[in-house]
Amino acid sequence: MKGGRTYGHQLLVLFLNKCSGRNGYSAKPVSVFSAKRSGNTGKTETSYRPFRQARGCYRKLYWGHDKPLLLLLLSYTLATSASVAMAASHELIHSRNPVHLATAWMFLALYWWYPYYRAHLQHHLHVCTPPDYTCAPKGQDFYSFFLPYYAGSYKEAWHLAVQECNRAGKSKFSPHNRRAALTVAMYGIFGPVAIAVHLTSNFILLVYMAVFDYILHYGLVRQPMPGNSRRYTPITPYTSWNSLYALEVTQKGMTNGVLFNVLLHSDHHLHGVKSYRVLRPPPAPPGGAVCGPCFPGPVNLLALAVFVPPLWMALMDTRADEANAKHMEYLGLTGTTTAELAAVSG
Repeated sequence: MKGGRTYGHQLLVLFLNKCSGRNGYSAKPVSVFSAKRSGNTGKTETSYRPFRQARGCYRKLYWGHDKPLLLLLLSYTLATSASVAMAASHELIHSRNPVHLATAWMFLALYWWYPYYRAHLQHHLHVCTPPDYTCAPKGQDFYSFFLPYYAGSYKEAWHLAVQECNRAGKSKFSPHNRRAALTVAMYGIFGPVAIAVHLTSNFILLVYMAVFDYILHYGLVRQPMPGNSRRYTPITPYTSWNSLYALEVTQKGMTNGVLFNVLLHSDHHLHGVKSYRVLRPPPAPPGGAVCGPCFPGPVNLLALAVFVPPLWMALMDTRADEANAKHMEYLGLTGTTTAELAAVSG
């Protein structure tokens, strides 16, 4: 520190000065207020210095030579804040309270991720089955998983929106299609720059979402019922990965606080409308071991391993095979004949 100012503060001032057309950093303390004589009234007007610097930043953003870089930084900031709020939105869309649902919709619309509102409910119906593009089969790396995930989210949401318009007797391009209406309104009000920023921030946010969806169900499978390829074994504690690390799931854990207990994922999928406050770790069977697959390490470290496929698969493939075998044991279907298995399907 120097004169009570941190290096971070100096870097911030340098950045603001650059954006507002000033050069260098002065260690001399200055007032946050500045006085300027108005040419119209002849009176001295006092302004708040950070506001002037902020205005300079905005001018630089729209008319400066480094506009693309600042737009990228703005998009990244929006995506980072959205990734934190997304967990809250995920909790709200499972609520039956109309106020909660409306709040979730407004957040998702703000970050141009309205498809999640619809697509995630389909995920709960089809989890760990081939129709669910948000679940990665064993052996699929993240890079080949991401494109179908990105395209599938929008494709499914558009399909559901069109169905809703058809039921209402409206055109799929009418204001009744809220997704189309949102895009047109955003372009009309804010212009192409807003569209570019939101496309970029949405892409960054979707990478974050894809990583978590990839790891929460990686390699876990619900087997199809014989004679009916559209029906699958029931959801069990073994169709989701969980984290039992203290810093992630205790009430004071940072990851738990940010993700609203989503790391207790088995309980969440077994009871979709259950509040995050009462989600519990997978129950222990009579043998005493934890019931349900658990991550071999903290989620934040595993999320980095996702980008190195050989490392990720070495950590998870064997564990996924064990979890799938225990899934069948949990249902009492190990060694079951085809006729008996078909009877379980109802």
